[in-house]
Amino acid sequence: MMALLVTNLAEHQRSTLLERQVIQPADNFKLKVIAEGVQTSAQLGLLEQAPFDEAHGYFFTRPIPAAELAVLLAKSGSEQS
Repeated sequence: MMALLVTNLAEHQRSTLLERQVIQPADNFKLKVIAEGVQTSAQLGLLEQAPFDEAHGYFFTRPIPAAELAVLLAKSGSEQS
């Protein structure tokens, strides 16, 4: 697994640079690439142009207590059934 911190990512050139220097080599080694610190839809939009496996950050949710996460996951699982 390789984590990629994307805070301050806002330009197309950076997206290209990330893909060429970080994501492609990780893919060559069959590493899972996780984009960390996604805070805006603009950052997510740039990341969607590059092949990454997962993303997380404040754009999706603020940090929550473990008990609240358990309830959220249980609710999510029952909705998929």
